[in-house]
Amino acid sequence: MAVTVSVLLWVIKSLCKILYQIPLARELGNGDSLKGIIRSVFTCAIWTAYLLKSERVHNTFVK
Repeated sequence: MAVTVSVLLWVIKSLCKILYQIPLARELGNGDSLKGIIRSVFTCAIWTAYLLKSERVHNTFVK
């Protein structure tokens, strides 16, 4: 569990560094929009992991 959390934090930190290098992200000003982008990426990552690993989802969407 601790390894998963540390990997997740490393991914988030890396994404923040990448996003800051995008010129449009630097021009966002006070950072509210950048926080929104990061929050959206984080939310998508959580839902994607859930949809890929959940037994309930697998049982609902059987091919």
